[in-house]
Amino acid sequence: MREVATVVIGVTSAAAIAVGAGALRWPLASLRTAAVRMLEAVGIVALFAVANAAVALLLVFAARMLLNEFVSLYVVRKGTWLVLSLMQGLMFHWWWRSRRCAATTPSSPDHTRPS
Repeated sequence: MREVATVVIGVTSAAAIAVGAGALRWPLASLRTAAVRMLEAVGIVALFAVANAAVALLLVFAARMLLNEFVSLYVVRKGTWLVLSLMQGLMFHWWWRSRRCAATTPSSPDHTRPS
């Protein structure tokens, strides 16, 4: 099954590069910058996932102690946590990137200079 996923990801990535470089005329040199930004975002998402899991575990253990009842760790295993961590991480990454862009392009109408 992994081989199928690898082939699918390879084919769609090659198609995206072909469309970007061919039809849209994006420079291939900027693909490296995009890869670096993607890795930054993945790292930030991973940090949020670990932080969210740690806080959730602390809350479960605190609830067990305070309520003197069993509170399941299952709530921490749900896939919703990963989706929410993804959204948190992407928003934080875009916010961080927009502040960096604002600092380098003060004349842009979409950004304000950091105070």
